[in-house]
Amino acid sequence: MDEHGAVRNWVAQDSIYLGYNGSNNQAEYEGLCSGVQYMRDNDIKCDGLYVRGDSEVVIKQLAGLYVVRSNNIIDHYNEAIDLLENSGVCECHHVNT
Repeated sequence: MDEHGAVRNWVAQDSIYLGYNGSNNQAEYEGLCSGVQYMRDNDIKCDGLYVRGDSEVVIKQLAGLYVVRSNNIIDHYNEAIDLLENSGVCECHHVNT
């Protein structure tokens, strides 16, 4: 473990089936929620959470710049917001792929 409490060369992984019609934005939200839930379940603490995602729509929705209008996304969005609000300071940034 390093001075920040991180275990070097260790990555948690998970997979979930979104169904036949799952969208990339649903997958982005599921990945985010799984990661934050994993931190909570394993009592992993941080002073701030830095979220990077390649879906500009999801990042802007999380930042409050875009309104969530899709019925397929709203539940994922609400879960992500609830988890992030209980995780402390969070920054979300779009990355180009």
